[in-house]
Amino acid sequence: MEDIGHALGCGAHVEVLRRTTVAGFSVAQAVTLEQLEAMAPADRLDCLRPMDSMVQHWPAAWLDAGTARLFRHGQAVEGGDFPVGELVRVYGGGGVFLGIGCSDGKGRIAPRRVVVPWSDDA
Repeated sequence: MEDIGHALGCGAHVEVLRRTTVAGFSVAQAVTLEQLEAMAPADRLDCLRPMDSMVQHWPAAWLDAGTARLFRHGQAVEGGDFPVGELVRVYGGGGVFLGIGCSDGKGRIAPRRVVVPWSDDA
């Protein structure tokens, strides 16, 4: 707002700011804590979204089982041709989301955030 006020030559400030959409999710999809507490446990699970749903607009890298294991253990791996510094979604066998990686621009992806799958098969 300060930039807008400066451009208009009159100053400006924000009195109320309400975010209505984030990463493709709207406030209409949100559930309050009180609503969650009132739900049956099975209904609460229906409110959960997949972990990778917030980064669907990022490119994806698909790793074989051996490479996925290295990635999960914090090692940079061969994973695709992405621009240097680009963040990518990383998946292992069967489409299991493994986490977020960062490309070195030379075909390798270093783990940034790793999600441990339920099984070691990914």
